[in-house]
Amino acid sequence: MELSELLIYASLLWFLGYPLFWFWRHYVHLKFKASPIKMKVVAYAAMLIFDIFVLFSLGSYVGVRHELPEYAPILGWSLILLWAFLELWARYQLFISMKSWKTFEISLVSKGPFSIVRHPIFLAGLFFNFGAYLATGSVICLGVFVEWLILMKPLADMEDDELELRFEEEFTKYRKKVPQLIPKLK
Repeated sequence: MELSELLIYASLLWFLGYPLFWFWRHYVHLKFKASPIKMKVVAYAAMLIFDIFVLFSLGSYVGVRHELPEYAPILGWSLILLWAFLELWARYQLFISMKSWKTFEISLVSKGPFSIVRHPIFLAGLFFNFGAYLATGSVICLGVFVEWLILMKPLADMEDDELELRFEEEFTKYRKKVPQLIPKLK
């Protein structure tokens, strides 16, 4: 399997179902106050079943690609590097804020990329999928990018509601100070 196919499969199998996973997780937490560990186990199992279905349904479209300008792959790989940097930086900040590994209890993270936007991991997903589209020309990557554009704002709103319930006044202050998805130009 060549690298461009790997990018397409990553977009298809991880990023297509990722927003659906988080919608489900936030909905269940907001509605039923379910355990984060149980929610993640059930959601990952559902995502695996979803991915198998997607692979059999859309796998034949992996080779369908647009013809893009010569510079597109360079721009695409630059966005993928930006995604990797932002994703790792954000996940590191989440990792060091973990209070309890048994309960997955975490404090409100407002440092690093979370001081620039409240949802840097969602923003990073946009970079990956558009970068993968530019690097490969894959129609699948473009479709997943469009899905992220459509679902990112409602998903971020839902996560904000959950964070406000968990962290109350601390999150309200943070929400006023840090933009949701688009960094402020200073």
